[in-house]
Amino acid sequence: ACGVALSGARGAAMQGEPEGAAVELMLRPHRLRLRRAGGAGAQGEASLPGRVRSLSYVGDVAQVEVETAAGRLVVERGTDGGDWRGFAEGEAVEVSWSPAGVRAFPAGQPARAGA
Repeated sequence: ACGVALSGARGAAMQGEPEGAAVELMLRPHRLRLRRAGGAGAQGEASLPGRVRSLSYVGDVAQVEVETAAGRLVVERGTDGGDWRGFAEGEAVEVSWSPAGVRAFPAGQPARAGA
């Protein structure tokens, strides 16, 4: 495993690429977690601060779009759970994820099927 440096990210780690290699990271929206800025995250999680840009509903899924220093991230949650409720556009938040859920690909190359 090697550390990943993102502007403002903490604790990111991944497998498969040598240290110092340029990579692009893929995070699935349903594997991301959202909490209010300054909230306690799980030990070992990576996190990135941002601001809620929009909230929308797509069928039985709530999508929260967050603008971060690394770009736009979309967090998805089923609408039957309440962990997405109460967030407002413009609110400071943190997006977090388990390093095990990160997939890395060589920079500039398309993602591999089945990865």
